Amino acid sequence: MKTGKWTPPIAWAALIEVLTSWPRMPTFGAPAGTDKVVHFFLYGVFGVLVARAAAGGRPSFRSAVAIVIVLSAWGALDEWHQRFIDGRTADIADWVTDTAAVMVGVAARARYARMREVRVA
Repeated sequence: MKTGKWTPPIAWAALIEVLTSWPRMPTFGAPAGTDKVVHFFLYGVFGVLVARAAAGGRPSFRSAVAIVIVLSAWGALDEWHQRFIDGRTADIADWVTDTAAVMVGVAARARYARMREVRVA
């Protein structure tokens, strides 16, 4: 098992934690609900990176479910942690968005790996 494959998801997790620990994150005049797009992007990429590191090729159903559960719990903990950051709040809709994005990211990684297997065969 190469440990270097875990560097991208660990770095991405650190980025998420830095961003969500930033008090009073600037909105740049973005419309309401735009934060869900940011959540979806961050956690979708997180799902892809963890699925790639954990499974290498195409993740099995069991590993995909485990990844979704773990990263969903990560998202829940991240939302809880934001309760203690000045100017931030915990939002269940953000957590639901995080979980949905992880599911899409893991599925996208599985689909990509499947397409590569078909091309090689």
